[in-house]
Amino acid sequence: MLGLTVVTARAAPRPESVLDQEVGAGTGSGGSHNVVYFSPIGQTFKPSLNRLAYIQVAVRYHPIDDTDPRTVHTLKLKVTDETGQLVVFRIRSFHNVQVPFSYSWLTFDFHDVPVIPGETYALWLEVIHYPGPSLMWEHRGDATAYQNGVPILQGVPITAPGAWDFLFKTYGYSI
Repeated sequence: MLGLTVVTARAAPRPESVLDQEVGAGTGSGGSHNVVYFSPIGQTFKPSLNRLAYIQVAVRYHPIDDTDPRTVHTLKLKVTDETGQLVVFRIRSFHNVQVPFSYSWLTFDFHDVPVIPGETYALWLEVIHYPGPSLMWEHRGDATAYQNGVPILQGVPITAPGAWDFLFKTYGYSI
């Protein structure tokens, strides 16, 4: 009689994600840019961890837009490397009540995307369906807001001294 041993393979549990890169509300002047008008719109960043778990962006809608809470909006957030190659993207739908007149953090889950610490990546926010004209991405006008990247308007990096940065947070971990 043969003895069989059954081995069950299990994936290692994912380490807990931690905040990696951030431009938060902080100090300094604030403002926002229209995501549709300034498209393609983005923000570069340099991760310090080798896995990207999720990203948050701070958006709001302008009060002149449709305020019906049943209205659905759809956004795409994509990440590219410094050569412009697509690394990953996610699509997120939400209702008006999830994005108030003051900004709100929208989360895009990227499920553990490998990235290279210290390399430059870009976040690109794109409107797929937004019935109103004024979805706004909040920014911080402090020249020291974020030293590892620059904002991008209409596809052009803004590198002028004293420039501002879009509000975003990246979360990840290293393995």
